[in-house]
Amino acid sequence: MRQKAPLIIQRANHSSNRKGLPLITNRAASSSSSIIAIMMVMTVLHCCLESAHAACTQAVADALGCDVILDAATFGGGHPDYIGLGSSTSVTTSYAGQTLCIPAGSWSGLSIKYVEGTAASPVTIINCGGQAIFDGRNSGAQGTGHWTTISVKGSRYIHLTGSGDVASFEYGIVAHDSVSHGVHFDEGCSDIEVDHVETHSNDYAGIVIRTYPRCGGRCGHVETNPSYQRLCSRGNFIQQNTRLHHNWVHDTPGEGFYVGTSHFQKDAYANVYDPSNQCAGETHAQP
Repeated sequence: MRQKAPLIIQRANHSSNRKGLPLITNRAASSSSSIIAIMMVMTVLHCCLESAHAACTQAVADALGCDVILDAATFGGGHPDYIGLGSSTSVTTSYAGQTLCIPAGSWSGLSIKYVEGTAASPVTIINCGGQAIFDGRNSGAQGTGHWTTISVKGSRYIHLTGSGDVASFEYGIVAHDSVSHGVHFDEGCSDIEVDHVETHSNDYAGIVIRTYPRCGGRCGHVETNPSYQRLCSRGNFIQQNTRLHHNWVHDTPGEGFYVGTSHFQKDAYANVYDPSNQCAGETHAQP
């Protein structure tokens, strides 16, 4: 496979941010001046974040070999800091052999659904123009409702890499403060490579690549999704060719790396399912 930041805002106790714009370091003398000070800082932060997304210039994109730039205007679904690729109600989308670039900047989440490459031509998803940071704390405010900050479902031959600007950032993609996992591949994902990604401060795990077979052994549980038509029960699905390297996972209370399912419960018909779902007529064969 081919190997191929949102702007880091300094804390208020520093005298300036990366743009050289002043940050307020002293307490305001009155409530009115405090309000004005807060408004000034918010304006500065908004301007900085907007300019950070613009760091993926055409020249930078061309140097990375970007076929598609995943900008919020096209892929955000109406949200200014969210990227959604693929569809939850259609057949699998092919981006075989293409390089999809995430502009540097601050994002609330990345969702990839039912996207496929091929063994010879995988899909490369890479940061462009600096560090791309996905902050799970922003998802609720934007209404995107991410359970995981970077979520990939029903996809194969995917290479997620934060190596777009290794001269400046060893980990060009960062996912943090998710309500569940920082990076999560599910619903029949296979042939996955993840590198130069940092994830931290999530409620449970860092990088998770595993599929729980749902009721009846299905890969997914939503009838309109492509994964619902696939079987992920034993004998029908094998997760293979999983490569994780040059990643940094820290400050997670649960698993650092969770690769492969550990819940292959079976019923009398050898169906396997997600123990979190209620499956009529299916019972656990083991605790």
